[in-house]
Amino acid sequence: MHVVPQLLLALTLSAIAAGCASESAKVVEGSDLSIGFSLPMAEGESNFTILNYLNGFKTTTSDSSRVKLRYLCTETNDYFGAITTRTTKRVDAEITPVIDEADEDERDG
Repeated sequence: MHVVPQLLLALTLSAIAAGCASESAKVVEGSDLSIGFSLPMAEGESNFTILNYLNGFKTTTSDSSRVKLRYLCTETNDYFGAITTRTTKRVDAEITPVIDEADEDERDG
């Protein structure tokens, strides 16, 4: 009877671990809404964005990269007397391209 929850937990953890390695990275803090469409072309794909709404920050990479991201957020709220909300955010991102040895051999050969 206890096998199903344990199996579900194992599958969930393996799905999370499988998503840790990726060719690209996307980090979003806040809301990110993008509405558009893609058209297949002979040279590749053309993307058209009709609406893009971002509340916060977004960091993306399209190639194999090492991403070091530091995000600090401080919020202060005062509710008595006058409602005041203060938010301070700081984002430091360091993106370093990673070159695969196989890709480097293809460029050299």
